[in-house]
Amino acid sequence: MKHIRYALTPQMLDYDSIGQMWVPYLMYFHSPQYTSTALNTDSRGFRVTYKGADKIEDFKNIKDISFSILVGGSQVFGVGATHDKYTIPSIMNERSADLWLNFGGRAFSSTQEFQLFLFYYQHLKNIKKIVVMSGLNNLLLYYTSRNYSKELGVFFFQSEYTKRMNQSQMCFKRKAMKFVLEPFLGTALDYGRISMEELKQRIFSKNPLSISPKAGGEASNKDDLLAVLERDIINWKIFAKALNIEFHYVLQPMADWIKKNKSKEEAALFEALDCHQGPSWAAMKNKLNYECYEWFNSKLQDICIRQGVNYFDMNRALSDMHLDGEWLFVDRAHCTNQGNALISKILCERVI
Repeated sequence: MKHIRYALTPQMLDYDSIGQMWVPYLMYFHSPQYTSTALNTDSRGFRVTYKGADKIEDFKNIKDISFSILVGGSQVFGVGATHDKYTIPSIMNERSADLWLNFGGRAFSSTQEFQLFLFYYQHLKNIKKIVVMSGLNNLLLYYTSRNYSKELGVFFFQSEYTKRMNQSQMCFKRKAMKFVLEPFLGTALDYGRISMEELKQRIFSKNPLSISPKAGGEASNKDDLLAVLERDIINWKIFAKALNIEFHYVLQPMADWIKKNKSKEEAALFEALDCHQGPSWAAMKNKLNYECYEWFNSKLQDICIRQGVNYFDMNRALSDMHLDGEWLFVDRAHCTNQGNALISKILCERVI
């Protein structure tokens, strides 16, 4: 898989190598001051943005001018671009008189996107517009997480976080019990709290794994997914209205949600990823199909209408451009330079 991926998209090696740092509240963010050919981050972990020849980083030289921000997950961050100049915010800086900053967080949910903005708002005093281009991560988390909370949502790496936190709180006897029984009873059990009676039931059951919580996907009602999204959209709306900031919500594009024939490069990359990647990529292929997109787009649009928020579906806009055979994606969720350029063009001409 890596041979095909790095042969067709060598820049992905830089994205695979960036790593992350653990931070309060947000859980994680990009490694700060990461340097490579394809991508670079500043001292806080934000991706460097360009405005012409000027490199924008560490919120320098923006205090006395108005600017706008593009918020989202890894697609906004620019995974797949061959250089910082070819991310969506940097290309928008070439097409627009406005200055756009990159507020993309890799693997961020809608809640983390909003939190990131809140933590750094102290540096952002002259905001004209906020565009959130998001949605895919919340949907993907719903299908891959066993613990989607209507109030708290869920985040990527939550299982690892929970596992380590529970492990640190266990006494020696429970750690030993977990070491012995986990290969047979699975990782979903809370070995730090399970009672002896519950443990006996699982051990002597004919199929102990069947008693365990569902190992990922649709563990909650879809209303929980929508409730978290609506809450975060309301938070953006309240903040933007109070500060007289123009606000837009855009459903981000996904390869299988756009009506076009794949390029030969896309076909080869998707096939390689489908065969070798983990549950997120499997869910993206098998669950996040066009029928799912139509449902999700309709529900998001309903939320934005109900809340009086400007809504735009980037998938429909790209489908209308008749892009058969064009190489727009490096995988189902992330774009090539050409894909970023088309998205930037649409944002500048039809959204903002």
